[in-house]
Order: sequence, then C-alpha cells, then structure tokens
Amino acid sequence: MKPDRRTHYSFKIYSDSDLFQKLEEEFKDLEADQSSSRHAINFAMTAWHLTDWIWAVRLKNNKAEQRRLFAETFERGKNGLNRLRRYLCTRCQELRVMQEITNGSKHLKSDSKDAITDTFVASTIHLDVSSGYGIETAPHTQVTLTNGSTVPFIDVARKVLEFWRSKF
Repeated sequence: MKPDRRTHYSFKIYSDSDLFQKLEEEFKDLEADQSSSRHAINFAMTAWHLTDWIWAVRLKNNKAEQRRLFAETFERGKNGLNRLRRYLCTRCQELRVMQEITNGSKHLKSDSKDAITDTFVASTIHLDVSSGYGIETAPHTQVTLTNGSTVPFIDVARKVLEFWRSKF
C-alpha cells in the first residue's frame, strides 16, 4: 500500500484502521504490565488521537459514514472535528480521561480537569478474610476521577477499547 500523503509521518500507520490496530496492541502491552506509565500513556495517546484519524480518514467528507457510525452528521473543518470529539466523549466518558492524559503528558498539565484529578502507580491492599492478613496487589496505574474515586487505569482503558471496537 502506498502511503497516504497526510500520513507519511506515521511510519506504516496509514489509516484509522492501522491506528486502531495499534490501540489493540497498546492494550495488550498495558494488560501485560499494568504498572507501566509508558504503556498507559501510549494507550491514552493512541485512543485519543484515533478521534482525529477517524475524522480525517473516514468522516470529514462522508456524511453517510457519519450517520452510519453515529446517527448524526458533523460540519466540515475544525468545528466538525471539535463537535465530533465532544459527541464521542458523551458516548464514552472514558475518552475524556484519554484526552486529559494525552494533553497533560504533552503540556505537563491539563487545562481541563473534567474527568481526572491525578494519575499514579500504586499497589492496593485487600483484606484476606480467612487469614486476617492484608494481601498487596502488584503495582498498577490508577487514575483519580473528579468524583474522588480511584480506579485502575486498565479498567478505563478496557471501556475505551470496547467503544472503539464498536466502530471498527
């Protein structure tokens, strides 16, 4: 396959389907090493940037595909992309977490804290009722949501992956 001129900076990732395959691979890496900040950030960045790729490759000039995937259409240009992003975040709130991690890891902070307030790697301790001892889990990436709850990043990533699978 000859590279698309718009994507010649992406090695052999030429389409939104190629980037989606990368997301699947990033998830496998994260699942295998849930303590890896690198795998967590790579998953988040790929998941969020998939919004741009699906817009540029499949949706920007194709109202029929917009209706097929999302039951509505978006205007062309930057406004259409921004509206698509907002729409996607209402359909998969976990995508907002991906956006904040992507922007926060690039700019060292997030201008918006609509979804998360913190990310960290930690172990958790569960009480073993039969022995009365605490059992420590392996360290894993976690996010603190704006509602104050802390969740394993793998759970958030899994929901995002399931959302994107429904579009490919």
